[in-house]
Amino acid sequence: MYAQAKKFEARSDKSVHWNVFPSDFARTFEHADAWPRLLRNGISAGFNDDTVLVPDRWERRKKHDYGDLVPRHDDDENYTRQTAGMFRLCAQRLKLNVVQTLLNTETGSPRLATFEVKVQGPNGVEAMRFSASGHDLSLVYACGRLIQTIRSNEKVMERVQANPTIVEIGGGFGELSAKVKRASGKMRCVIFDLPEPSAVQLYYLRSRWPGKTIYTIQDFHRRGLRIFDDPFDFLLLPPAFIKLVPAGWPSVYVNMRSFQEMRWLSVADYFVEIQRSMPKGGLFYCVNRLLKRIGAQDIAYDRFPFDDRWRPISTDTVPFQSHIREGLFERT
Repeated sequence: MYAQAKKFEARSDKSVHWNVFPSDFARTFEHADAWPRLLRNGISAGFNDDTVLVPDRWERRKKHDYGDLVPRHDDDENYTRQTAGMFRLCAQRLKLNVVQTLLNTETGSPRLATFEVKVQGPNGVEAMRFSASGHDLSLVYACGRLIQTIRSNEKVMERVQANPTIVEIGGGFGELSAKVKRASGKMRCVIFDLPEPSAVQLYYLRSRWPGKTIYTIQDFHRRGLRIFDDPFDFLLLPPAFIKLVPAGWPSVYVNMRSFQEMRWLSVADYFVEIQRSMPKGGLFYCVNRLLKRIGAQDIAYDRFPFDDRWRPISTDTVPFQSHIREGLFERT
């Protein structure tokens, strides 16, 4: 799958931000002992906030050093405090049972903080202990916001029921789509991403959802455009294949913090395809920094080329990341 995806990779696909994978990335597959711990080592470096403070994480990956960057059970006071705060916020916004349903504490061996949270029980307020990953909670929040918006908007709900399909542009290691699948079992999840993250997504989703149908570029070669009508659970394709998405097909598009890591030309190209293929009543969840410099270019949220057929539902900043805007838009 990785070798075939590399054949469709254009030089322009990788900005300076993502030109960080070793040229011999395929050697990563030889490190079988590292993959079960991919959320704590360099395999997921660059798309996992739980390792972002390790300064040499990318350099270690280039050397194929996949030792742990962070501990499995982390008692660091700052990390515990921040993670507990995110947990409380998610529980307040989404309800505790939703957070518990969406949490991942096992697949990929994530970094975990353990803390107490006071909750209302049958006998009054009681303290309960939880373990969670900070990065995972950011995805719990995003998934919860998506599902809340879909269920509270009649037009969007009708569109999702007609074609329960979510398309992610840049999917990290695959956990947001995994959570969407957990929240809505009928949803088909498509991720367009670079070959290296796609390879990570394939391993991760197979581990997170054993038994589910996961299609890749190999299946596309077998099925052609008919693949978009197939009953898959997950479909992983190279960025160039977004041009083949049928018009009027996706019900939800998502971009979480990857537009801010591309060249402007790539951002503009993606908007062309989103706005070409998104049907009336479709939902676009756009979560990106207000401003980030990539090479010699400033990538600013306010300059994203939205056309005049979007109705803003919400354009607030993320409550625990004030430098990031969370936009929810309905296609009209």
